[in-house]
Amino acid sequence: MGPGTGLNGDELMAVTNDWVVAIVSNDAARIAALMADEWVIVSDSGISPKEEFLSLVASGELTHSAMELVGDARVRIYGMQRSPQVA
Repeated sequence: MGPGTGLNGDELMAVTNDWVVAIVSNDAARIAALMADEWVIVSDSGISPKEEFLSLVASGELTHSAMELVGDARVRIYGMQRSPQVA
């Protein structure tokens, strides 16, 4: 998502909230629906593609019990005349 999606700041925050709910519910299918094909996760063990991440979530080997946004959200959409700020 992002440039070219046509989403406004409120809609992007709604997608962010959907991501948080999907992660905490450990629902691999729901998480996958929110991921781009080229999504990767970078950790201290290296870079893993989305398929590996989703496999770990689906198997229960990787679980999430909490996920919280830190600080006030700021959304800037480039290519528009103004950049909405969402708090």
